Amino acid sequence: GGNALAMIDNQLGEFGEVLVMDWGLAYSTAAFRKSASITQTSSMGGSPAYMAPEMAIGPIERITFSSDIYLLGAILYEILTGKPPHSGGNVTKCLMSAARNEILPTDKTGELVDVARKAMATLPADRYPSVAALQAAIRECLAHSESLALT
Repeated sequence: GGNALAMIDNQLGEFGEVLVMDWGLAYSTAAFRKSASITQTSSMGGSPAYMAPEMAIGPIERITFSSDIYLLGAILYEILTGKPPHSGGNVTKCLMSAARNEILPTDKTGELVDVARKAMATLPADRYPSVAALQAAIRECLAHSESLALT
C-alpha cells in the first residue's frame, strides 16, 4: 500500500523521471538521431536478476524498447516486493531463471504488482505497448489508491 507508493516516489527524479545509471548498457536505435556516431557492442550486458528473457537468450536484435518495459517492470517488482524478479545460487543459474522468465514468488498482491507482472510478460507482445502506457497504468493505480484513501 502506502509504503510501496512512497518508495516509488523516492526512486524517481525530482520531476518524476527515471534516471539511467549505466549508459554503457544502452542500446542505440535508428530513431536516435546520433545513432551512427555510437559504437554498439555485439554482446549483451546487465544484471540477470532484472533481465527480460530476450536479453538472456539473445540474439541482440531481439532486444527492443519492449525490453526496457520489462526492465522497468522488474524495478517496480523489486520496489513492491523487496526482491528482484530473478534469482539463483550463482550468475549462471540467475541467467537461466531470466531466460525462462521464472519470477520469484511473492505474497504481495495489488494493482501495482499486477502492473509489474504485465510489464514482465514473457512475450514482448504481451507487455505494455510503450513506456507511456506503463506510466499511465502506474498513474491509474496511484489515482485509484488515492481515491480509496479519500473514501
